[in-house]
Amino acid sequence: MSYFWNPVYADGDVTTSTPEPTPTPEPTPTPEPTPPDDKFTEGQQKYVDKLIERRLAKHKAEHAETIAQLQKLQEVKELTTSDRDKLKERIKSLENASLSKEELAIKEKKENEAKHAEELTSLQDQLKTWKQRFEHSTVQRALLDAASHEKAHRPSQVVTLLEGSTRLVEKTVDEQGTGEFEPRVKFMGRDSEGKPMEMDLTVPEAVAEMKKMTDDYGNLFESGLTGGLGLNNTTGDGPLTDSVLESQEAYDKYRQKIKETI
Repeated sequence: MSYFWNPVYADGDVTTSTPEPTPTPEPTPTPEPTPPDDKFTEGQQKYVDKLIERRLAKHKAEHAETIAQLQKLQEVKELTTSDRDKLKERIKSLENASLSKEELAIKEKKENEAKHAEELTSLQDQLKTWKQRFEHSTVQRALLDAASHEKAHRPSQVVTLLEGSTRLVEKTVDEQGTGEFEPRVKFMGRDSEGKPMEMDLTVPEAVAEMKKMTDDYGNLFESGLTGGLGLNNTTGDGPLTDSVLESQEAYDKYRQKIKETI
């Protein structure tokens, strides 16, 4: 039991005192929850890694077996092109499923590089083919035109003789290329003294030079044949025939027989 005393003063006043309130205690702070220790120990991590490796190896083995079966199906001759394409895509999908992201990225990079190299090689081959066709047709046309102009018996013979030493060369002005090309011939002609000399000539110049060298090419051109050489000769080996014009050797034999009758 508690008692409160009220003091009494001399004048008889009584003072009533109010008791001080009891202070409310502060609440005890709740401690932060400790996060659970979810890290694997080294042994646990190795165990989990081994499980993952086994699972991946199993999947790879299954995929490899399926891929082998699909590849075997590709060998069936009765398959249509559409079926083969579908099998190819299925095989590619299975192969990719067995790869990690890093392995897949590396594979795709290699495939893109191989595809680019293949396309580049194909383009280069096409350019080379068209370049060769253009050069061949341009050279052949120029040789045929020049041989016809110089009245060759068989222009194709002139083409055969000169085509191998004819190439396209860019025209120049003041030693600067013009972008235009013309056929030129590396021709073994003769200088003013009759000595052999290699010449770099245009096609018309080369064919005209051939025509002048009657000892070597006289059988190829009409103007290179004279009555003295048997053009109108009816003795010896008879008149000039196509068989005599077929080769340089045949023509040389023909001329020698004509000379012996003169």
